[in-house]
Amino acid sequence: MVASLFDRIVVVDWSAHTGPKRGADSIWICSLDAGTRGRPDSEVLENIPTRLEAHARLAELIAPRATTGSTPGSMRTLLAVDVALGYPRGTAHSAGLIGSSRRRPWESMWQHLATSYREGARNRPEREHDRWTVATDLNRRLVASGSG
Repeated sequence: MVASLFDRIVVVDWSAHTGPKRGADSIWICSLDAGTRGRPDSEVLENIPTRLEAHARLAELIAPRATTGSTPGSMRTLLAVDVALGYPRGTAHSAGLIGSSRRRPWESMWQHLATSYREGARNRPEREHDRWTVATDLNRRLVASGSG
């Protein structure tokens, strides 16, 4: 028997909508668990209506668990997410997000976004922490630095 490279493969299409939604323009998650003969034991396709629910479901899917042939409590998971998140080189520096930390620029940008934007229930952000407020703040920072 040939060992699998991964115990689980999770693929996510993150096409979220501004409100809870299923079907087109919503979040889809497919997970495959490794089988014993090179074929999946189980395949699950889920259509998740909100980002918070998708986040919770992904946390469940990638949580460590014992698997046959693995070290107890370990699991090799491949997580593939289709989500656009890219900024031009130098954005974090120009926006003043680097500071004195030893983080790499992309880590500073992700940390800023993770702490600035806060998702509420039903795909609605918390007041004053929505994507428009976060984008306006980044634009203000870039203009102030002379980059915007």
